[in-house]
Amino acid sequence: MTDEELNDRFGRLVGAQLRFQDQLGDMAALMRQLMAQQQASEQRHDETDQRFNILLQEIRYSTRQLWSQPEEELS
Repeated sequence: MTDEELNDRFGRLVGAQLRFQDQLGDMAALMRQLMAQQQASEQRHDETDQRFNILLQEIRYSTRQLWSQPEEELS
């Protein structure tokens, strides 16, 4: 194999490695984006659960208030 052939193969190998590194960087960026979206989704879910629990507590409180009133006040 001549020096020119070795240089050509080495150049192609380096080019392929650089393309691989670029693709790997793109995949890492995509994974970071997906993780951020997942965290935002989980946070929205947690906030929705908290609002639901507060609403449920208020409904339970109102129900207890209604049940504790004498029947004359309910009419």
